[in-house]
Amino acid sequence: QTDSTLVYTGASTNQVVGLSHLDGKPVTVKADGVIGDATVAGCSITLAANATDIQVGLPYTAQLRTLRIELPTNTGSAQARRKRLNEVIARVYCTTGPFLLNGESVTLPEASFTGDVRKTNLGWDKEGQVTVTQSSPLPLTLLALTGDIVIGDD
Repeated sequence: QTDSTLVYTGASTNQVVGLSHLDGKPVTVKADGVIGDATVAGCSITLAANATDIQVGLPYTAQLRTLRIELPTNTGSAQARRKRLNEVIARVYCTTGPFLLNGESVTLPEASFTGDVRKTNLGWDKEGQVTVTQSSPLPLTLLALTGDIVIGDD
């Protein structure tokens, strides 16, 4: 089997079998919304409690990084100048759980959130890039990134 994820929906169980493709590997488990880690042994794992909706897969971190921002200035390009991200607004759709925006944790106001989340004062750098990072096995649909940036004089 080439797929690295197993999804189970059915009768309540605490035993997940059929994981030969993940045998001996550390996995992330989402069982009825509860996230945990396990190591597959003997092609199976045993959960701490019974569940009816189970997902098992290899852990990974998804990361998006925008291109360097280019803005015209009175004296030419902004590429080599310092930039300050005053505010970044991430518009998300049906997103669950926390994620990182330029390394800062974004906590959503409700379990499945659709709308805008804001982070302010994300610091100075020469790149002016925004990074969105998600390491939990939870839905994150990013529709847009907008915001406010200040270009330095150097």
